Amino acid sequence: MDYTEAIEINFKYHAPRNEGEKAFYEEYREQAREMALFLNRMARFQPETTLALRKLEEAVMWGNASVARHGLLLDHPGDMK
Repeated sequence: MDYTEAIEINFKYHAPRNEGEKAFYEEYREQAREMALFLNRMARFQPETTLALRKLEEAVMWGNASVARHGLLLDHPGDMK
């Protein structure tokens, strides 16, 4: 067994399949942006703050990759409410 299939999936562009995925990406980024702005307002500018912001950015990228590669569980993020 090798990683050929995973490489083919992981290194290609995955356009949103539908409006639900587009809405997810927008809402997910907005939620992360709000968290980043909150941390920026409340925490002192220190190495830990920089690391937290970078890890949040990384979490958004991995969350986006998960949906891009495997799709959503729900048709629309609004279904979660």
